[in-house]
Amino acid sequence: MAKELTDAGRVSLNGRPAKASAEVGVGDRIKVRLGRSELEAVVLAVPQSARPPRGAPLVEVLERRSREDGES
Repeated sequence: MAKELTDAGRVSLNGRPAKASAEVGVGDRIKVRLGRSELEAVVLAVPQSARPPRGAPLVEVLERRSREDGES
């Protein structure tokens, strides 16, 4: 799903359009637009394996909002 969203231009990384292959680091800001919803988060940790430790937050959601009709 992440690749589909980035290919569609719905993901930004630090204010710029993101590519699916982009490396993400601690402190990076990610914004995702899905339908009328938009989510912005900051990366807190990047796991070294595909299975991060349980209970360890990887991102902090900074803002969630629903865009009004007509906004793009």
